[in-house]
Amino acid sequence: MQDDTLPLNNSNATTTPLSTRLPFTKYDFGWVLLCIGMAIGAGTVLMPVQIGLKGIWVFITAFIIAYPATYIVQDIYLKTLSESETCDDYTDIISHYLGKNWGVFLGVIYFLMIIHGVFI
Repeated sequence: MQDDTLPLNNSNATTTPLSTRLPFTKYDFGWVLLCIGMAIGAGTVLMPVQIGLKGIWVFITAFIIAYPATYIVQDIYLKTLSESETCDDYTDIISHYLGKNWGVFLGVIYFLMIIHGVFI
């Protein structure tokens, strides 16, 4: 069995800190504000209404179930995109890992979930 892994102390690796190689630009700052703003906005609008309609115990139970599920799904989605070797969209990256048919299928499912979240 051939070992193709590189040693940890590779002499070809750069020693410059990550902050100098990848600057945090205004574009990145805009994305951070957008993501945080959407999360806070959705919570502050819908949470008080749902608590008033359903009750506090239903809300607490739903929170205990939904928060970890949402976190895990977003974590998988972001890690899939950020750890890919190419800078492509979601469908291309999933196609790279799982094949063309699964990439198209999961891309359509992802699109339908976005449409459902926006219009319904």
